[in-house]
Amino acid sequence: MTHRSAIRRWFVLAPALAGILLCAIGGALVTPTSDGGLPAYLCVLIGGWAVAFSAVNALSGWEERWQWAGHIALTAGAFALAVSITPLIQEAATLPEPWGRALAVVALGIPPAAGWIVITLVGRISARIDRAASHRAAAVVSPQWSGLDGRPEVTVSASLFTMRALTALVVGTIIAGGVLAVALLIVAERWVLRLPPLMLVVVLGALVAMPLSAALHVVVNRRRRPVTIRWRTGAVEIDTGERWTVPFSSGTAGAAASRAGRPGGLRAADE
Repeated sequence: MTHRSAIRRWFVLAPALAGILLCAIGGALVTPTSDGGLPAYLCVLIGGWAVAFSAVNALSGWEERWQWAGHIALTAGAFALAVSITPLIQEAATLPEPWGRALAVVALGIPPAAGWIVITLVGRISARIDRAASHRAAAVVSPQWSGLDGRPEVTVSASLFTMRALTALVVGTIIAGGVLAVALLIVAERWVLRLPPLMLVVVLGALVAMPLSAALHVVVNRRRRPVTIRWRTGAVEIDTGERWTVPFSSGTAGAAASRAGRPGGLRAADE
């Protein structure tokens, strides 16, 4: 056994045993005349989280594709338990004493466990997106300087949008997110509205916001083109396949715009 595998096993077995022990203590604190109070509640909350912590850590020893499959399966199971916690507690309360009330208290450890599993899945997805973004950034051509000292040029990679197109893209994404969120709440009202507010935010983020964000990145990156900026006497020339000139030789920006005869002081390079 390598040192790394030993550490990984320690971070799986120790929290699992601690979580089970804490949940057992929380259930044992329940008596026929008391529900255990705050000590029992804290025990099952920490115990539930510790069990989920152990389950997520156990995935680290698998291949990456199986880690994803296992984490998604864990999340589906955690979500199913979280939305069914009220019926589970009611069903547990009908069992003979002392098991009924004790199991009902232990069931309160489900929400923190489910929350940890969902949050770590969101973190895994976010890390994957960040790695993909880093790879894309590495593939993007770095700014390249050329030209003479008095007339330098730089070529960069940029996404080309008109202000109208960019505004439409952002507003459309926001509207689509709102429509999808409302549709999700309507279709899955029976389960979604049982979730605590924080868990609901996490679910909407994972199912609506993150996919839309990824789609927005794809659209923006597909419009990426090389743009060359050239410094000339009294002006900056921008070449995107179509050349534009921004004069700055003298006077105010408004005077430059007036001389150029175009809004913002832009004029075609061949004028």
